Amino acid sequence: MYLRTLNIEEMGSLYTPCLKRDFPPDELMPWKLMEPLIRKGFQHSVGFFDSEGLAAYALFITDGGDSPRTALLNYFAVEPQRRGSGIGTECLRLMREALRGRGCRIIFEVEDPEAAPDPDYARRRIDFYKRGGARSTGVGSTLFGVEYLIMVLESEDTEAAIADRELAAELDALYHIT
Repeated sequence: MYLRTLNIEEMGSLYTPCLKRDFPPDELMPWKLMEPLIRKGFQHSVGFFDSEGLAAYALFITDGGDSPRTALLNYFAVEPQRRGSGIGTECLRLMREALRGRGCRIIFEVEDPEAAPDPDYARRRIDFYKRGGARSTGVGSTLFGVEYLIMVLESEDTEAAIADRELAAELDALYHIT
């Protein structure tokens, strides 16, 4: 499996059949808001491909610079017929590998099991990200009435883990972009 950046046309062609299928309407940013973020360099999309084609996709929000320090994983989904086969875990491995030597990290928002409508599902997501190398932080966030715990994935070659206070400030800056 490999990952590659998706251009705006590819992302546009995935929006309706994939994002609308994989995310509830109240969580999905309308294309008319997403497209300008892509054009301005704040949102980046990658596809995860194997011999069968597209296996998964991920969309990230960054500060738009050439070498972002932090990327917020905005959307991540494995193709429905491929779920439960280890592809998500492989995608996390590829994300972590892509971070190597870049001094960048990925932030994950995961529903707080204490406030989630489905606490078991929220715990499974947290465990999934932990198995993929992410760590829990002391940072939380509330968006549109949903409480999130913040996790972070850093490259194995990162010298020191980001402090929660700094992570919270970077997350806040990324929220202001969207």
